[in-house]
Amino acid sequence: MEGNSDAGASGELGHGEVALLEAELGAPERVLLSTLTEFYIEARYPGDRAKLSTRCDGDFARTILDDTREMVVWLESQLKSS
Repeated sequence: MEGNSDAGASGELGHGEVALLEAELGAPERVLLSTLTEFYIEARYPGDRAKLSTRCDGDFARTILDDTREMVVWLESQLKSS
């Protein structure tokens, strides 16, 4: 990455870049990230899997996948412009 980046040699985002991206997030993006985090935590630390599985029907899964794809495109565009 170019510019005044604090990313390491691995290409990971630095704290400054993360803070800038977080500042650009609206409410829908924050809700999506919160939902994704909930599933990540559950996958890593199984506990209440039944509750999540009742919530995650086909329509819900498609919506989350589509929204996640849109967020990835947005994040990539933000990284390219920085």
